[in-house]
Amino acid sequence: MKTRIVVDSTADILPEYLDQIHTVPLTVSFGEEEYIDGVTMDHRTFYQKLIETDAMPSTSQASPAAFAEQYDQAAAADEEVVVITISSKLSGTYQSAMIAAAGCSSVYVVDSENASVGCGILVGLALRYLRDGMTASAIAEKLQEDKKKIVVIALLDTLEYLKRGGRISKAAAFAGGLLNIKPVISVRSSFLARPAAPKWGIIFSPSKFKKSAGSTLQNRYSLAIPACLMFCCRSTLRTAVIFGVLPLMPFAM
Repeated sequence: MKTRIVVDSTADILPEYLDQIHTVPLTVSFGEEEYIDGVTMDHRTFYQKLIETDAMPSTSQASPAAFAEQYDQAAAADEEVVVITISSKLSGTYQSAMIAAAGCSSVYVVDSENASVGCGILVGLALRYLRDGMTASAIAEKLQEDKKKIVVIALLDTLEYLKRGGRISKAAAFAGGLLNIKPVISVRSSFLARPAAPKWGIIFSPSKFKKSAGSTLQNRYSLAIPACLMFCCRSTLRTAVIFGVLPLMPFAM
């Protein structure tokens, strides 16, 4: 039986993977204006709106009906389904996928416990396992293990979105701007935007970024470093902006 890979639109996917997956879009809102992610709003439009409006973007989770449509199409094509969603700690999208999958024995839903490039890494792995001939259940089981080994690290080039999102005060943003302070955060299984090296506190200088990354990724999945670099280079990390951060381009190691 064939396997269909389904992912929500918050995942940042390499262009060459796009025709191998099926995407369920979320809704992106700027104030009262709503857009369908990847349909009526692309990356360029997102950043243009981010500059033009004072409203911070927000998302609405994908509906169970949107996932059910994918499941019905897969059933009609005699396909099993592996679903990869943004972390359930960040969105109700995982719950929507689970609700739609109730009673479907051929649907396997994986909570990535990550976002953006972290989800994208899991999608790349899922496609690799699919090419290797693994079944849908085996792919889902393997992804449950892999997700615990993925670490995404970002250097925030500006404090503006931390301030606008209420993560830091205006005074802290002003002082940080004067001192050219750049926070470094990591996203890993079960944790969101934690300091990449807690012993340094929340704020880091760019010169410590590489050292911080090496420390954070030590003894982690060997794919973590190249995959993070590969996906970050082509990704917009829109999810990071929505949750109050705007990362810089990745470092080289």
